[in-house]
Amino acid sequence: MRNLSFLFSAIKGGYLYRKNLIKLKSNLFFINILILLYNEGYINGFFVENQTVTIFLKYYYNKPLLISFKNISKTSHRQYYQIKKINKIFKNGLSDTLIISSNQGLLTSKESIFNSIGGELLCIISN
Repeated sequence: MRNLSFLFSAIKGGYLYRKNLIKLKSNLFFINILILLYNEGYINGFFVENQTVTIFLKYYYNKPLLISFKNISKTSHRQYYQIKKINKIFKNGLSDTLIISSNQGLLTSKESIFNSIGGELLCIISN
C-alpha cells in the first residue's frame, strides 16, 4: 500500500539493530507519514536531501518507541471508516495512533476526531 509496509519495516529493522538513523529513498507519501510520526513523538526527526530521507530514531530507556504497527487498508482491499467507527476504535484503547487518509490529507486519529472527518484507515500504530 504505497510502500507503507516498506517504510515501517525499515524503521523496525533500524530499531532491531539499534541504529540511531536510517536512510531510505524518498517520496512525498513517506514524508507526510514521517511528519505525522514526528508530531506524535515516535521519531526524533528526519532530513530530506536529493532523493533520500534520513530518519532519526527515538528510544526511551533503550527501548524503541515504535514497537508494533498493523496495515489495515491494502491495495486489493481498502478499508473506509466513518468518524463513529474511528472514535469507537480510539476510545476503546485498542491503539495509540491511527493514520487515516482523507480528503483533507493524512490525519491522525486525534485530528480526525477533532475535525469529524472519516476516511481510509491506513494503519494502526501502538507502542
